Amino acid sequence: PTREWDTALKDGRVYSYFPPMFTILAAAVAPFCEGIQHGLIVAMVFLVPICAYVLFLRLTGSACWGAILAIGLVCGTSALAVIDKTVRGAAPYQINHTLSTIGLLLILIDFFGRRRIWPACIGLVLTTLSRQLTVAYALPIAMMSLGGAPPQERWRRLTVVGLTCVGLAVFYGGLNFLKFGH
Repeated sequence: PTREWDTALKDGRVYSYFPPMFTILAAAVAPFCEGIQHGLIVAMVFLVPICAYVLFLRLTGSACWGAILAIGLVCGTSALAVIDKTVRGAAPYQINHTLSTIGLLLILIDFFGRRRIWPACIGLVLTTLSRQLTVAYALPIAMMSLGGAPPQERWRRLTVVGLTCVGLAVFYGGLNFLKFGH
C-alpha cells in the first residue's frame, strides 16, 4: 500500500530495483510452496561454504586445508555478515549478494578445475542476474576458454561464452522493455 525505500517510481508504477535472480528463483519455487520456505534460504546459504570448500580443495589438494580456507572465507570476511542477514531476514539485497557469491565461486571452481567453460557460464549467469556489473567476469572466462585447447575447441568455448553474454543482454533488455516500454 505504500512505496518502500527499495523501489523506483516510473509513470505511477512502483518497481523493485533489485536484480532479478532471487525473483526468478522465488517464482520457480512459489507455485509448489506457500511462499519461499526458510529452509530453502538456509539450503542456499549452505552452498557458499560447500562451493568454497570445493574450490580450496582443488587449489590445495588437502581436505584439511580446504576446510580451513573455506571456514576462513566464510567466517573471516564480510561473507559472514551477509550470510547471517540472509538467514535472519531474507532481504533481497543479501539474498542476491549470496547468490552472486555462489556464482563467483562456481566460476572460480571451473577456472581452477577442469576448465569446461559451461559451469563457469552457469556461474556467470547466476552472478550477473544477482549483480549486473559482474558480467565483467565474462572476460576471464573468455581468456580461460582460449587456453590449453585445440583451435576448434577454443572457438566452441568462445561461442558458449559469447552466447551466454548475448543471452544475458537479451534478458536484461527484455526486462527493461517489459518494465518501461523501451
